[in-house]
Amino acid sequence: MMGKELEEGENQGEAEGVIVEVEEKVKTVLPILLKEHSNIIMETKTNPTKNNSDEKVMSLLQLQQNHIATVIAIDGCINFQKQLSNLGIHKNKVLRMVSSQPFSGPLTIEIDERQISLGKGMASKIIVVA
Repeated sequence: MMGKELEEGENQGEAEGVIVEVEEKVKTVLPILLKEHSNIIMETKTNPTKNNSDEKVMSLLQLQQNHIATVIAIDGCINFQKQLSNLGIHKNKVLRMVSSQPFSGPLTIEIDERQISLGKGMASKIIVVA
């Protein structure tokens, strides 16, 4: 019986050690995540959308075919934002959804009379108001 109690106590000690380890990782990662996503948080606080029922904030993935929207934020690291900027996609840019392929296929948008195809992962990080 003593051996079993000791074993349970050791397991509890291991579990507590794992909990402490996870808490430390959360304390390290949380500020980084908040910093990376602060552009969306700040955009929402400083420039809330109008109470017009026609305007909706959404990801580019949710935009319907032939609808026009304005980019209000890009959720991603600086390199991702630069990559999109090189394609002409940046904050306050107006674009039109040309098509969206089913399943995992790409979507096509039009910016400045150019058509650009994007994967759905990239498109999900582009926040627009339509």
